[in-house]
Amino acid sequence: MTIREIYIRNEKDPYYDPTIIDYQNEVESVISQLRMILGTKNGQVFGDYDFGIDLEYMVFNTKWAANQVLEKLNEQINLYLRHSDQISVYCDISFGDSGLGYDYAILDIYINGVKSIGFLIDKNDK
Repeated sequence: MTIREIYIRNEKDPYYDPTIIDYQNEVESVISQLRMILGTKNGQVFGDYDFGIDLEYMVFNTKWAANQVLEKLNEQINLYLRHSDQISVYCDISFGDSGLGYDYAILDIYINGVKSIGFLIDKNDK
């Protein structure tokens, strides 16, 4: 029996393909799982209150340093990311000031040494 993951890319994603039903590629599956982890805050999953990461809170709360954010993210990856030993995942985060009155963070995720996905986290409510 083969179990495959359902394709969940957003229609607004530039790589969205409406003809795909499930993931045939393990890297795509890893990206999907990472999006699920990053899009879920701690406490939102009934029965597993540790799943997820409140990335915005961690990035903009002054008590969290960059290395602590990465440590928490890597903890989530080690606990919840299901992939083969052939896949390696590395994260990097950098912080900046927009010059327009708000700060931001950029989270880059590398899969097998290739930058595969990036996230902009900002507090700009404009």
